[in-house]
Amino acid sequence: MKRKVPQEFTACGFEEFDYPNVDEIDKFSIDLLHCVKNPNYTLKGDFYSDDYQYLEIKLKKCEGSHCKNSTEIDRIVSDLRLQIVVVNAYLDFTDYNDPIKHYVDDIHFFEIEHNRHKRTNIFVMKGEVELDD
Repeated sequence: MKRKVPQEFTACGFEEFDYPNVDEIDKFSIDLLHCVKNPNYTLKGDFYSDDYQYLEIKLKKCEGSHCKNSTEIDRIVSDLRLQIVVVNAYLDFTDYNDPIKHYVDDIHFFEIEHNRHKRTNIFVMKGEVELDD
């Protein structure tokens, strides 16, 4: 059963984008992006699991009298891209005191095309490490 949990978006800032390196956040212009405000979703399982929870993002063209006309929307959208920026981690084998390093990962982006549907799967997993000294 598919259950939708609507998410509200807000302009990203230092508080919304939970990352300690302020200079790196500034380098990626995080303040120009939008973040999920008060995220209330869980990612777990996989496609074949009995309990599979995922995040689906859909962009839909505005329809109705309060919207710009279709040509104007298409012109605006042609200059846009959807970028997914996350905090990622890796294991630094040369640093025994602080081996888990975090970084801003911005490799996922999509050019928006008004007449084309695009879909991708981004797989995430929680990694754990046990250190034996």
